[in-house]
Amino acid sequence: MTWRLDDIWTLRQNLRWQKSKVSYQTMYGWPFGLNADDRTINRVYSVSKPEVTIWNADHQAEARFDTGSLQHTTLLGIDYQHSVTDSRSAFGLATPLDVYSPVYGTFDPSVVSLADQPQQRVGQKGLYVQDQVRYQNWLMTLGLRKDWTDTRVENGARQEDDAVTGRVGLTYLFDNGVAPYISYSESFSPIIGLNPDTQQSYKPVEGEQWELGVKYQPAGSNTLLTAAVFDLREKNRQMPNPANPLSTIQAGEARVKGLELEGLVEMNRSWDLIGTYTYLDSEVVKGPVAQQGKRIASVPEHMASLWSQHRFSIAGIPGFSAGAGVRYVGASWDGTDSLKTPSTTLFDAMLGYAYQDWSLTLNATNLEDETYYTTCLSRGDCFTGNRRTLTATASYSF
Repeated sequence: MTWRLDDIWTLRQNLRWQKSKVSYQTMYGWPFGLNADDRTINRVYSVSKPEVTIWNADHQAEARFDTGSLQHTTLLGIDYQHSVTDSRSAFGLATPLDVYSPVYGTFDPSVVSLADQPQQRVGQKGLYVQDQVRYQNWLMTLGLRKDWTDTRVENGARQEDDAVTGRVGLTYLFDNGVAPYISYSESFSPIIGLNPDTQQSYKPVEGEQWELGVKYQPAGSNTLLTAAVFDLREKNRQMPNPANPLSTIQAGEARVKGLELEGLVEMNRSWDLIGTYTYLDSEVVKGPVAQQGKRIASVPEHMASLWSQHRFSIAGIPGFSAGAGVRYVGASWDGTDSLKTPSTTLFDAMLGYAYQDWSLTLNATNLEDETYYTTCLSRGDCFTGNRRTLTATASYSF
């Protein structure tokens, strides 16, 4: 909700509630390798049914004013997040499998007796202030944020963390539409969920990023071209546990350097073309010996997309739109640079109709219904991507 108080002050309030239920059943060959008979492998099963309820609230005040030759857009705010996680799970040995004459279906994880896991409650409060200052062709953004997190585990330890993070950015606006910029930002984010080995909470993830780029928007046009290079570092990263394929450890520190190119080209008033390209050079700076110095698991080196959208009328009735595009996701690795997930190319499309405050949209992804892998992990398992998916959406603006 938004309230415009006067020419200077605007108040906003955002509130969101969400509830998520997941049913996860899986089985792995563990430990890796054949048994002494050179034909059977041992297996373990894991069943998990977590439920997460999350409340988010953000209260914000915006002020637009001048101090001499400086133009300010100042944001003051407080936000709050509260999550409750309940889970039931089971883990144990399954029947061995003969790899030369496999018989599946001899074990049914759905009949396993599940044990209640400790409930986790995560509360996060944040105070923030940001000022965007413009002086002639210069634009500077300064931001500061203070966070407090309180994580409680049922019959377990209470963990309290806090951090001060900031951001700063500087842009120069040339009269011809070119705008080079540089920025630095920090992040602090709690992790929802418990370490399955210790039943304790994880530490919040901390990050920092440098970015240098340029934007170009011709005068009087909606065309926007951007290019940026960045250097991102993350601490307290969750990583696979080499001793247990079904758990994670928090000993990771990672770095990603990359390049992003993006262009929205207005072909005419009814036709747009959007293209993107991303290059990522990732590395595990700190972590288990097998992963240290290797590429981050499941992070592709190259990604690209091209999308075209057209707005048109039918029988004199305006408001229709149609689009089609292609996505390319490059090859990625398992975290030890030994198992490669191949690249894939997918096609998508959409149809839409807008009337006054109503909007109806039908989206289709993976039109060819291609079978592909999204990632393969060092423990030996691969995950398939979504098949052809149709999504219908109706929205109303008020």
